[in-house]
Amino acid sequence: MKSTESPSTGRFIKSNWKSLPAPPPFPPRRLPPLPPHLPRLPHRHAGEQICAPMPGNILAVNVTAGQTVKKGDVLMVLEAMKMENEIMCPRTA
Repeated sequence: MKSTESPSTGRFIKSNWKSLPAPPPFPPRRLPPLPPHLPRLPHRHAGEQICAPMPGNILAVNVTAGQTVKKGDVLMVLEAMKMENEIMCPRTA
């Protein structure tokens, strides 16, 4: 037990408080593999997912399957919290 003086009353307070250890870090989230009935694309980055920064509605999709895209191209427009957010390609593919 630890005795400390209360700044407001000037009385001594006994506490049994101990600092707690930091919780272990959470493991990184892994996406499950695609089900076997879905087609596999021949490109080396096939099946890569781009996560939206927040939940919302997709207003426009600016690319088609198999299209070559460059880093910074706008892939889709996401509406969230009454704002339109452009989801951009992270790398050339």
